[in-house]
Amino acid sequence: MLVENKFEDLIFWQKARELARNILMATREPSFKHNFELGAQIERYAMSIMADIAEGSSCDQRQDYENFLYSAIGAASGFQSYLYLALDLRCITQSQFEDYYGRVVEIVHLIDSYAARLQEGRRPSPRHHKPS
Repeated sequence: MLVENKFEDLIFWQKARELARNILMATREPSFKHNFELGAQIERYAMSIMADIAEGSSCDQRQDYENFLYSAIGAASGFQSYLYLALDLRCITQSQFEDYYGRVVEIVHLIDSYAARLQEGRRPSPRHHKPS
């Protein structure tokens, strides 16, 4: 296993978990009642971000781990795309859109930074992990 700490200790996994939880709550609101499939897609992408991070952390090969991290980034892009549709269909407010979009941008930045350090063969920065 490449990760010294558990995936639960990774800040970007924690942020992805919080985002997924918030999205699951948001898609239960009446505004998604007539757009059930859209809500389900947004949920899947949000959950994929955190799941890909977790699954990758169990890999023994650095390249495999990086692939899962980049898969999480891909899921984040899909999530962002569906956010636009949710905004267009008035399932979420502009304020919610900006909040969720900004949070996923931060998660992607943290994942990308972490993956870059892995590629360089360097130990990832402690800022990627929660303090002990």
